[in-house]
This record gives sequence, structure tokens and C-alpha cells, in this order.
Amino acid sequence: MFSAFKRNAKLALKGQWGTAIGTFLVVVGVQSLLAGLEHKALQIFVVEPFLQNPTMEPQPFDLAQLTRELLTGSLPELVISSVFFLLTLLLLSPLQLGMTRWYFTLIRGNGAPFSEVFYFFETLSRYGRAVWYTVQLSVRSFLWSLVFFFLPCGVMGISLWFLSTDGISAQTRSAASLGVVMACGLLFLAVALFLIFITRYALVSYLLCESDAITVSAAFKTSVRYTKNHRVMLLTFSLSFIGWFLLAPFTMFLLMLYVVPYYNAATTLLSRYLVEKNRLDEPGATQEWHPIR
Repeated sequence: MFSAFKRNAKLALKGQWGTAIGTFLVVVGVQSLLAGLEHKALQIFVVEPFLQNPTMEPQPFDLAQLTRELLTGSLPELVISSVFFLLTLLLLSPLQLGMTRWYFTLIRGNGAPFSEVFYFFETLSRYGRAVWYTVQLSVRSFLWSLVFFFLPCGVMGISLWFLSTDGISAQTRSAASLGVVMACGLLFLAVALFLIFITRYALVSYLLCESDAITVSAAFKTSVRYTKNHRVMLLTFSLSFIGWFLLAPFTMFLLMLYVVPYYNAATTLLSRYLVEKNRLDEPGATQEWHPIR
């Protein structure tokens, strides 16, 4: 089945590679520009405390000095980082979802103009949905990561604390060492389970690109329902591209100009297959909202 999606992705991209690469470069360009501006702003406005104390010798506590360091260092850094985080959210969210919209339009076979990348900038409603989608996805992913990684990280932290404590018995040290090994195993298992679990949101972007009528919350609920019993398959499909991504650094990342369009087109085709399959299995689901024609 995977080979069919990949083959059809290449067919869909035929004659459209230039535009596909262009959509990718727009997103990467904006991201790189924001990162560069943030780095420059930090260089200009942030004064590192250790530069004022190059010998790193202990200094007596001085509340006035501490306040000056916070005002000239930590506080500006926090403000600058917060501003650029917000800019990244407001600019990249619609662009990244717009890139998905371009691939959605491509696989329908009706032609995919470059302007589709800016689809979610066209109206305030679309723009808000794109930003809210990113916020919801980030918050949900973060909260679920706490659930999956709390136990292994807790075991690791406690074990390392015991190992760093002086004067503990040999038996306690052995138990702590065993705890580190167990934590590593639990962490590996947690990563695998988390990646499988988080694929429940894999279809949200497709559903939002398909119709303006569906809300962000409804798209998440629908994606969870449609991906049920398909999550391992979705993760396996993504991992089947890992070889391409691992090769990219050896080509100075030029290979990404081929891999990203290829991966996005194949993933969009798979998303379309799962959405339509579920709608056929659930009579009436196609009447909840109507795709844009």
C-alpha cells in the first residue's frame, strides 16, 4: 500500500516540482529570517552576566547588582524571546497550514497555484483557525508528553540524584544504577508509545484545508476518530521516509528540496485515503461539512 501512495505522489508532483519547492522555501525562508532577527536582537540587547565577571570568581551577594543583571540580561532576553515566539506563531502557523492546503489542492488534480500557500491569510476567520490549530496541537502534544514521560524521567532523576550523593552504600548505588538502566528502557518505550499516540492528530491539518466549515475542535475530534486502528500504520508510513531525511545532511540539505515535497504529497494522499475511507464506513459523515469545490 505504501508504494502506491509514494508512486502516486510522484505522479501528482510531475510538472509541479518548482512550485512545490517554492512553497517549502517560503516557509523555511520566513522561519530562518525570524531566527536570524532574534539572534541579532539578543546579541544587541542582552548582556551576559559572565562577561562582566570573566574570572568566574565567587562574588558576595549584592541585591542591586543582581537587579541590574536581571534588567540588562535575563529580562530583555525573556522579552525578545517572547516577542519572536509570538511572531513565529502568527506568521508560520498560516504558512505551514497553507503549504498543506497547496498539497491538498494538488492531489485533487485541479491545478495548484502558488497562491494557495497564503490561503489562510485571505480572511480573518481562516487566519484565526490556523493559529488556533497550532496552539491546540502544541498544548495537546505538551500535555500528553507529560503523561508519557513523567514516569521514566522521574525514575531517571531520582536514580541520578542517588548516584550523585556522597556516602551512599554500595547496595543503594547498585539499585540506583539499575534504576538508570530501567529509566532508559522506559524512556525508549515512552517515546514509541507517544509517537504512536500523537498520530491521532495526523488528519487535523487535512480536514482544516478541506473545508472552512469545520471548526478546529471538530477537526481534532474527527481526526481522533478517523485514525483509530490506523495509528501504527501512520507512524510506520512516516518512518519509511527516515532514510531520505538522514541522507539530507550529507548533501548540505539540498536533498530536502526533493524529500519534503515527496513526503508531503504522499502524506496528503494517505490522509485523503483515510478520510474518504472513514466517511464511506460511517453513513452521514460526509454531510457534516462539504469540501470546497
